[in-house]
Amino acid sequence: MTEFNEFLGPENENTEYKEFAFSSAGLGTIIDSKLAEIYCQNCKFEFNDAVLLNLKKYFKVFIPKYFSAFNNASIEGDLYIGVNDYGFVKGIPYQGELPINFLKDRIFSSLKKYIQDSSDLNFNEMIDIDFIIIDKPSKPETLVNPKFNEYVVKKSEYLKEYRVWVEKYNQWKIRYMYFTQKLVDLVNNQESRDMLIQFIKSKEPDNKCIELLLTDYQLEYKDHEELAILKNDSNSVYYWVCSWKDHITEYLKTLKPIFINDFNQHNLPINMIMSGGEMIPYWINFNSNMNLYLIHIKFKQIISSEIKIIKYREHNKKEWLSCYRSSKTDGNPFCKPF
Repeated sequence: MTEFNEFLGPENENTEYKEFAFSSAGLGTIIDSKLAEIYCQNCKFEFNDAVLLNLKKYFKVFIPKYFSAFNNASIEGDLYIGVNDYGFVKGIPYQGELPINFLKDRIFSSLKKYIQDSSDLNFNEMIDIDFIIIDKPSKPETLVNPKFNEYVVKKSEYLKEYRVWVEKYNQWKIRYMYFTQKLVDLVNNQESRDMLIQFIKSKEPDNKCIELLLTDYQLEYKDHEELAILKNDSNSVYYWVCSWKDHITEYLKTLKPIFINDFNQHNLPINMIMSGGEMIPYWINFNSNMNLYLIHIKFKQIISSEIKIIKYREHNKKEWLSCYRSSKTDGNPFCKPF
């Protein structure tokens, strides 16, 4: 048996690792951030269908690619699904027994579909497929992942600050909206009218508009052209109410509450579920009948002819491409197209 987090060695030209994770096409369609919080909290595993869906995607994308790449480089290579890029075993979680025969059929069907002239190839002789059971990881010391607990604390602090800010903002908005009323409403309402009078007194204590506003005078609606003329006449109430409104709204803009919080972990729960790695010890230990698998595909037979794989371009245009296994100057392996 292989152990969880066992080190298999670094990647090289002969060995490729793929860590298992849920794609948006698999799990992303049925889980959102709120639901992800619940799954992080209760550690419940209900993702068997998503596991199979994602494995089929892995088989479609990676197995034909590396079948072609290793063969064309004359390398009897190994592909592991369930190991991260650094060589540590993480596994594929599944509740119950993984349907191995079904998945093997999917692997062979992917090769037949995406490898050129596949009818001439006997894939059963060219690859070995092993589904390896991984020893269960040790039981976590906590019932909930510490990273999620840290997230909960930070989110609580964030929401506390947010609620305080919302209250301040709503108070500010009420005040601001009060002074953005129509001109006639500002003048004809006694409370705002008194404030307008004080504003005029502070600017021109002897202006005749003060005496007018102390009467039962009511401001009337004016069309745009009339208002454009009156708002430039300092002996007009329209001039003063426009000046006062502009003055006070500009001042209030400087008092607008600003929400500042560097909480940037909104997607942490869904990322924890989608990536899977950090949740595996909790899924395995806190759910019944859980198993952890590693898939090893050995490309063991090299043929002399070049192997090409299918690639779909725009408008579903089919193209056959070839690639081979190589290494960069820093020693890291990769698949290079011809």
